[in-house]
Amino acid sequence: MKCKNCGSSDFEETWIDYPAKIYDEIEYIETEGFECLNCGEQVLDRRSEVGLLRKIDSLKIKHYIENKDKFVPIIVSSLKKIRMGKEISQKLVGQALGITEQRFGSIEQPLNTPTLKTVLQIADVLGVTADDLYKIKHLEKEEYKRLRVLRHTVNGFEEVEGLSELYVIYDKLTIDLNNCHDKSEKKEINIKIKKALADIREVSKLNKCILKREHHIDVENYELWLKYNN
Repeated sequence: MKCKNCGSSDFEETWIDYPAKIYDEIEYIETEGFECLNCGEQVLDRRSEVGLLRKIDSLKIKHYIENKDKFVPIIVSSLKKIRMGKEISQKLVGQALGITEQRFGSIEQPLNTPTLKTVLQIADVLGVTADDLYKIKHLEKEEYKRLRVLRHTVNGFEEVEGLSELYVIYDKLTIDLNNCHDKSEKKEINIKIKKALADIREVSKLNKCILKREHHIDVENYELWLKYNN
């Protein structure tokens, strides 16, 4: 093993605090590794890398289980930003995918959720990875509730009138459904949930809310909201 920094082959075993991203936060995981005796560069060998990846996977799963009721995942889309950066039209991408320009536009806005196959095709057409196009961010529930009723204006962000009340109805119905054990009652509640969701989406669309379909947001709106929220 040679040091990539100085070319030395003199190493000693050591413990390394490796930074890993868990729930959008950096956590340091202690793992076995090696330190260059010449320049102090710290590296992992193959065995250490495999062990570290297993630790990260276990920690991520543990965090997901422990925090599933505290956070809401949203999808941040960079599709529009990447496409425009490459100066490729919606029509051209749509033709490459075998769909209409309108259909691709609804995916890009994002008003529709593309299938995994479509995501991979778009990434291939634009010469990027699926992870470049979409990322998962975890918001605290109260933070999410504030975000989902906002629209972007020339003066910043403002709450859409009446939308919070619609979400209160939807949230209550969702709780009722989770607590219900009767099949016929569940069916009735599901019908009410669909109606409540349709009302939310109609109001959100008319007012151009920044959060689309409850869990999707364009990266530029997300970044502006982060600045606004801080």
